[in-house]
Amino acid sequence: MKAKPGLRFLILLLLSVPSLTAGNVVAVAHTPYMTQTERLTLPDGEQGEIRLLHGDGILFSDSVRLLVLDGRGRPLARSGKYSLISLICDGTPRSCRGYVHDTAQVLTIDPSSFRSVDATLPSASVEGDDFMWSTESGNESWGFAARMALPSEIVVRESAFIMEHPYLHGLVMGFGCLTAVLAFVATGRPTHRSRWLLTLWAFSILLRAMTAALVVYLIFALLLVIPLSLVSTLLSFTLGIAIVLGIRKHWGRSALIVPARNVPP
Repeated sequence: MKAKPGLRFLILLLLSVPSLTAGNVVAVAHTPYMTQTERLTLPDGEQGEIRLLHGDGILFSDSVRLLVLDGRGRPLARSGKYSLISLICDGTPRSCRGYVHDTAQVLTIDPSSFRSVDATLPSASVEGDDFMWSTESGNESWGFAARMALPSEIVVRESAFIMEHPYLHGLVMGFGCLTAVLAFVATGRPTHRSRWLLTLWAFSILLRAMTAALVVYLIFALLLVIPLSLVSTLLSFTLGIAIVLGIRKHWGRSALIVPARNVPP
């Protein structure tokens, strides 16, 4: 039995989708790259480097891991993959550690688990080669020890991250303000018992709920595409809600739904 031309075209189109998608994914893939390089003093007194090495997230934000290199550029330590790491270096002799925003952990260098690889990474300005791919790939980590961050460390690092990215967090705070307006402002049930008026009010509540859900969805989409900290994002979102509630309370306007028993007959 022969397939009709339209049906045959549809089948061919469906069969070609996976190959087209794979081709596009390969086309947009990029090699690992580095965004920050800091000098540090290794436990044996040698001067080395610590770098942020980013992978290819393709559709989502790029993963990142810490690398420690010796004076000749050979990798000694490699952390696991995370969505967002802040690199902190201080002290004399200079020491460095990483703050993982995903899990609120601190990554410290652990010389007892160092590994020596007889190969040299390119400089931070060079987008790597085959060795860069092999260094970035895989989930195994060594040369680092993880501990939970202290509350004071979380506050300091998340506050610093907000200050480093004020526009993104301002956008999230605006989303919080919008959500609060949709949820709490002018949502009072009409006092008139007209059926069409009550129907219109119920429809407006449903529309507000759907819009608020869309706003929350956009925030989670931002977290997937842009390397944002969950803690700082929730803090900015909550601050936006608090601003609207504070203004509402200051103005003394009740925006709560009026219970049915309070509706005059």
